[in-house]
Amino acid sequence: MAKELEKYKAEFAAVKKQIAAATEEIKKYEQSVGQTSQVRNQGCLELGLEIQRCKDDGHQGKSISDFESDSDVKACLKSIQEFQKQIEKEITRVAAIQKKDFAAATKRYRQLKADLRAECDKRDAKKNRKVLPIDAQSLPDLKTLLDKVEKFEDSGEFVRVDIFVPDSIADHKKELDKKLQNAISQTKDVKLSTFQQQMIQQGLDERRMKKNLALATKSFKELMAQCTAANDAIKERKSKQLLEHKVLAAKELKTLSELVDPYEQALKDDWLKSKIRGNRHAEDGIKAFQKMYTVGKSELKKIANVKID
Repeated sequence: MAKELEKYKAEFAAVKKQIAAATEEIKKYEQSVGQTSQVRNQGCLELGLEIQRCKDDGHQGKSISDFESDSDVKACLKSIQEFQKQIEKEITRVAAIQKKDFAAATKRYRQLKADLRAECDKRDAKKNRKVLPIDAQSLPDLKTLLDKVEKFEDSGEFVRVDIFVPDSIADHKKELDKKLQNAISQTKDVKLSTFQQQMIQQGLDERRMKKNLALATKSFKELMAQCTAANDAIKERKSKQLLEHKVLAAKELKTLSELVDPYEQALKDDWLKSKIRGNRHAEDGIKAFQKMYTVGKSELKKIANVKID
């Protein structure tokens, strides 16, 4: 009967719509957790740099708590924890949807497949007994639909929803604990070896410094562009774009930090300071490095904790 066929077609269309919606939720979840994890992990790297700065200034300690009195370290930790909360919130959200909506969609699909197969079997039996031959008129179309329904179970879209399991919050906490431990364990007390002194001195060469300044300027401009784009995303309430710009800005700040760090170390080493003192190009160059890093870091902090619900 045509009515039965249309009923099953409509049900199949409804099931596919549910599975498509579930797939979009999974994509949204994976993107959100992935990007937020990147920003959080970048924050842990920044925390390490802040702790190193504290050590460079003479502060001693073996754990992160030993440096929490520093305002920048404290702010960095707060930002990291905020991003961790975002991750946990998203995991909790999608876990609830998976338990209710995803499960309902896959259950509805399997019920449709069972009902359609039973309908085809029933009509086959009637056809063979030559009972109610009118039932057999829609049988080829029903079997064609059944074939499509059965193949849908092997589609990437359905499988993705069927086997989906949210991340473990406990695993993300363990990952964060490890990142935080690395932030402190990878810092060092400032004491340059002769080799390090020589390598940094090479960086004070006018030609080498000019090259490093060009690289730093490039990273600084890109960092500022990403911060500007992030602020635009905040105004336009675009959460996805905001996260992307945060990740890219943090990446550029890390590059800038790596370029600036040797010169910062040079200013804390008496032998190297003697080489810098009176050297106009070295003094001006280091000031330029420091200004770019300070401004870039300040701009990134303005957007680091901004969230769009």
